[in-house]
Amino acid sequence: MIPSRDELNDLYWGKKLTTAEIAKLKGVHRRTVSKWLKKLGIRARSQSEAFEIYFAKHEHWNKGKGIRIHPDLHMSTNLAYVLGVLKGDGWVSDVKSSWRIVLNQTREAFARSFEKALRNTGLNARTTVLRHKGLYVTRASSAEFAKWYKSLGLNQIEEMVLAKRDYEIAFIRGFYESDGSNVIGKKGPRGGFRWSLQIVCKDYKLISMVQRILDRLGYNFALYSRSERELYLLQSWRKEENFIFLKEIQPCIKNSLPD
Repeated sequence: MIPSRDELNDLYWGKKLTTAEIAKLKGVHRRTVSKWLKKLGIRARSQSEAFEIYFAKHEHWNKGKGIRIHPDLHMSTNLAYVLGVLKGDGWVSDVKSSWRIVLNQTREAFARSFEKALRNTGLNARTTVLRHKGLYVTRASSAEFAKWYKSLGLNQIEEMVLAKRDYEIAFIRGFYESDGSNVIGKKGPRGGFRWSLQIVCKDYKLISMVQRILDRLGYNFALYSRSERELYLLQSWRKEENFIFLKEIQPCIKNSLPD
């Protein structure tokens, strides 16, 4: 029997039970619970809300796992890489005064690379595998790091990574692994192929900063605007330059070469 709206809302949002937990309680399949939520007009959780609730229930996951208490906020290749990821797919959140650094990924290599960089920066990072969702979730908790990161503007980040070529490369690696793509077309009748490296972003100021860093590194990515989708695209069709880019940047994903 379908519960009342008040009861279901209390279980889902009040007690913060998952659909699977409610299903077990009511003796039904979790898909049935999802149908109840929709039928009764109860908003389903976003992915980020679901993750926050999941990890709040498993807060023991990172106890005693940290390398040291305070993160090292002096610029390094690890920190530059972390900044690149956070400007891409990663994020910093403040939930109930608990500051978290998070990356959700379907590719384990990327999640492990981010975890390693966080640990090398002194953060208590760990990657949890959510097999039922096919996701690797890398998380760390640090109010000191999060508040420092939130205080940074794009100009400050650019100035920091400008200090050394290795920092620029590490930042681009993190951002490319997040928002880049490696598009290899089919061979044509003469045996040639079309190959482009792309980076997509919704923030014009951010994508412009990335383009400037690429220019300083010697990579000529053209900037395009896709107004219908409110996106900005950096793209390189130069095959030789693309080979050099992947060799120097060394991304852990999106690094395939044409046959």
